[in-house]
Amino acid sequence: MEVKHVESLKKVTLHEAAQSRRMLIGATIAVMYAVSGHFVYTTIGEPRRLALAHKEEVHLEEWWDDPWADLDEVSVPKKKKNAPATVDPEIPEEVLVPDVEESLNATTTTNSTASAPKKGKRIPSKYQPNAWAGAALFLVISGHILFHLMCYWRPTFKASMLYQPARKLK
Repeated sequence: MEVKHVESLKKVTLHEAAQSRRMLIGATIAVMYAVSGHFVYTTIGEPRRLALAHKEEVHLEEWWDDPWADLDEVSVPKKKKNAPATVDPEIPEEVLVPDVEESLNATTTTNSTASAPKKGKRIPSKYQPNAWAGAALFLVISGHILFHLMCYWRPTFKASMLYQPARKLK
């Protein structure tokens, strides 16, 4: 319904709240959150399981460098570098001591000179969802925020989404 208006305005219309549109938009957003939330919840820990499975397949010793990783979950035994060989009971202990001291001195000098940490892949967190699930949740949240921002930025968008033309003047 158009009304008489000041000549400086191009067009003036009357609108009333459209409850059906508001309910439809709210239900659509709720369903999108439910689907993406379920997708996130069902894929929690999947990247970690895949990374550990890949590590077992490839048998790489230095696949990751993460001091906070749960090493109990890794089933592949990790070999120690510069570990002394098993001691033979027939060899006297005096013969082994210089070798051990030399290897200890060598490891301390190499560790002190190496200032940069090793770079490697990290094991994902136990609570990290699938990448596609995270992207879906990001898109739903971004779309919801953009809907409200468009309602703020463009009054015509807000009028077309949340209101309907008035049929009679109240």
